[in-house]
Amino acid sequence: MTDTPPLPSPPPGAAPSRGPRWWPAGALLVLGAVAIAVVQSIPQRSQQHANIQTAQAIAATLAGLLLWLNWRFITLARRDQGPGGISLAGTIKSTASARAPRWPYLAALAALLFIRPLAYYTIGSNLGVSMSLPLGVVTIPFSPRLLARMFLFSWFSFALFVGTFYLWLTLFALLNRRVAAPDACLRLVRLHLGVLHRAPGWFQALVPGLAGAGFWVVVSYILEQVGMLPPQGSSNVRLIRALLAGAHAYLAWVAPLAGVLLLYVVNSYVYLGEAAFWSFVECTGRSTLSCLGRFRIQVGKVDLTPLLLVLVLWFLAFPGRVGRVPGGARVMLDAWTTLR
Repeated sequence: MTDTPPLPSPPPGAAPSRGPRWWPAGALLVLGAVAIAVVQSIPQRSQQHANIQTAQAIAATLAGLLLWLNWRFITLARRDQGPGGISLAGTIKSTASARAPRWPYLAALAALLFIRPLAYYTIGSNLGVSMSLPLGVVTIPFSPRLLARMFLFSWFSFALFVGTFYLWLTLFALLNRRVAAPDACLRLVRLHLGVLHRAPGWFQALVPGLAGAGFWVVVSYILEQVGMLPPQGSSNVRLIRALLAGAHAYLAWVAPLAGVLLLYVVNSYVYLGEAAFWSFVECTGRSTLSCLGRFRIQVGKVDLTPLLLVLVLWFLAFPGRVGRVPGGARVMLDAWTTLR
């Protein structure tokens, strides 16, 4: 074992590094409270309008607080630059910047998840607007007249959003798993995924199915307990619905993959610079096309293969029919509705 090298001391005469200043956060909260009070006291406004404006003030206050915390953290991190190089370790901040407090982000997120259902409850109860949780194969309505259900909707919708984001990252890591010298965007993808980006390709390919099936099992069980879903019948029905939910989760890959392919086509014929983003688009597009082997559709010097892939992806995610041929999502929906 070798001893950990001591941290470099600041140069003589340098001002000591100060922690984050909290007075701007307090000022934002005070201004937000004043804005809410002003909105509620404005005469000749309907209560519905006041509630909408109140929700907007709350959202703007929390957004401003999060933006300030993020800006302050970046300011602190810039004082201590991490090691250079092209390795993954080169993208990680130094130990000094890692000691910057990170709990305010978690506290702000907890506040957002707590205040948002209150806003939904207030606005939805007055306007009579129900919230809906789209789970792909089924959409579950949440009545705004029950505060407990608004909390469930807030938590489930947030988990669905974050889960979809990580499914996108998993897709990019899977397609570029053989890239030995990643660009800045791909390094960030791998950094966010952590251990998952080092998992075998077959396991990364199973992540959407496992995540979608697991999320449906958890959500359906909770909603059955609170009376929002009827019992699903036999264990075979539960298993088939979990499999359908897992299969439908793969459609979360359609939008990012189609978007990257369209950008890849544009970048192939129009010079858009040498930014890391376009390097990432080029690398991901080539990796996607390499899955087809030597199969290509060309008209002259124009490669139409990426556009053909986009059409195939669109048809897989299409919830309707093209003539008598149902789209991929339509097949799953029909199979779901036939289960009893």
